[in-house]
Amino acid sequence: MGRLILEIIEDNYSRSFTSALELSILLGVDSFTYMISDGNNQSRLLKDYTLEKHVNQEDEVKNILSSDKQLNAAFRSVLLGIDNPHSTLIPTSFYHEKERRSYLEHLMPLVDQSAIFTDSIDGQSAQNVYAVKSSVLSIFEEHLPGFHILHFSSVMMRTLESHAKANPGHQVYVYFRPRSLRIFLFDNGRIKFSNSFDFTGVKDVLYYVLLVLEQHGLDNTQTPVFLLGQLLRDSELFRLLYRYIDKLFFFEHEAPVKMGSKLGKMPSWFFYDVLSLNQ
Repeated sequence: MGRLILEIIEDNYSRSFTSALELSILLGVDSFTYMISDGNNQSRLLKDYTLEKHVNQEDEVKNILSSDKQLNAAFRSVLLGIDNPHSTLIPTSFYHEKERRSYLEHLMPLVDQSAIFTDSIDGQSAQNVYAVKSSVLSIFEEHLPGFHILHFSSVMMRTLESHAKANPGHQVYVYFRPRSLRIFLFDNGRIKFSNSFDFTGVKDVLYYVLLVLEQHGLDNTQTPVFLLGQLLRDSELFRLLYRYIDKLFFFEHEAPVKMGSKLGKMPSWFFYDVLSLNQ
């Protein structure tokens, strides 16, 4: 099954009161992260699993949901965030619900048994259309019935919007996963670009970031680039990006859900994604 790489349990967490707590799960292509928070938007527990690339994702998800005792409980609410590349933004003025599948099929091949969802990005006058394998949804419905679903990119666009609006001009945000990244580009608070890329080495990451800047006519010495995800200042990847991007920053801002005392010892940008699911 997926390999547990991090577990943080705050001193005030108790399995006896999960019916008053909220569960947020972020399922990526190569990761399974979840957080349990209270009614005051304070994190109580966080676990992070890595998923093996060569193993069937459905099997790994099922094993985690079955074997992790913290997930075998009744919660006040369950939110499932999906991080996959099968999504596209459609302006609200052009969006038609009956065309949801065709929007995606024009851009990428879809698994036949895929469910199509839409998240409204009201502040951007856009609809985020995405696909999720029905087999994955069935597993979650079996173990955590009644969950709500949304796409990771929708969460980030909603959360980053206020920061982008507060800073004039173009702002680039790069969110890192173990083997993938997603790049968001805002222009005066308006989303202009959102896409995910797989990578195998640090030079791939540099290539994709510079490519997005070049495609939009942006100067890598003038455009602010903010980094999120599990990335350290002394990492090879950060040092490489720092050589080519003059305005490179970690995104050191508080997420909608506040970190507990133990989680708060980690960099604020490490788990900004799952901490932002429950907005």
